[in-house]
Amino acid sequence: MAGDSRFVTVTITEFPTEDENAFVIAWENLCAHVERTFTDLIVLPELAFHKWLFAEAEYNEAAWNWACSEHKRKMESFLALLSARSVNPNVYVSTTRPVQSGDQRLNIGAVWSDSTGLQDVHAKALLPNDDGTWEANWYHSGPRDVDSATIDIGGIPLRIGFQICTEIWFTDISRALAHDGVDLIIAPRATGRSSVPKWQIGLQAAAIMSGAFVASSNRSTPGNEEFGGAGMLVTPDGVLMGTTTSDSPYLTHTVDIAVAQRAKTTYPRNVSGF
Repeated sequence: MAGDSRFVTVTITEFPTEDENAFVIAWENLCAHVERTFTDLIVLPELAFHKWLFAEAEYNEAAWNWACSEHKRKMESFLALLSARSVNPNVYVSTTRPVQSGDQRLNIGAVWSDSTGLQDVHAKALLPNDDGTWEANWYHSGPRDVDSATIDIGGIPLRIGFQICTEIWFTDISRALAHDGVDLIIAPRATGRSSVPKWQIGLQAAAIMSGAFVASSNRSTPGNEEFGGAGMLVTPDGVLMGTTTSDSPYLTHTVDIAVAQRAKTTYPRNVSGF
């Protein structure tokens, strides 16, 4: 945590999730970046700790079970490395993870810190089913609830909510998160290179509707269309604070949560009937 007690330092990323060796190097580089920047919250892409399953249209039980165990194994291993390296013992990491819950297969947005452990916040409710993203064939929609949580950033309560990838297009969720007093929306993505400009518009619209900062990280396949990187951080009034690139895959900004709290009282959030 830096400076004034109402400030939180956020790092967004683009991550080479499909190449094991590149992932290991990228995680080492991220740990070094976090050491330099005294980051409070790291935002990872959607399902960051395993390869993308959903390019295949047909559900495969063995592959799903592998993803659940692989994600858990890698997440625990790499978070332990981060914990050992970080100069901030209370750094939080957000991700989404595949979960088998009874007969339900879910994609759950969660946050982790060394002191609190893993905290599930929101199961993705709106699932695409299209070329390369056959998610509705592979797992179930979570409940269409407004899910938020408060995490403690060095004594500062930060109210967070998730809009996971496709959910960013549904501004009724952003509006509901505004009503829930969210300061920061975490928007992990798994989106292609050619659609980056479109996703920027969606992230900015979510920020304006919610009056919250929006932090979005994306999977990356350098030189390949499949995943386009371009993590983005947006202010509560829709101003793009910055974008990651393949040459600069980590981007850190210090945000004032008081700005998000004041934004709830201004246009368009103060419209009668909002």
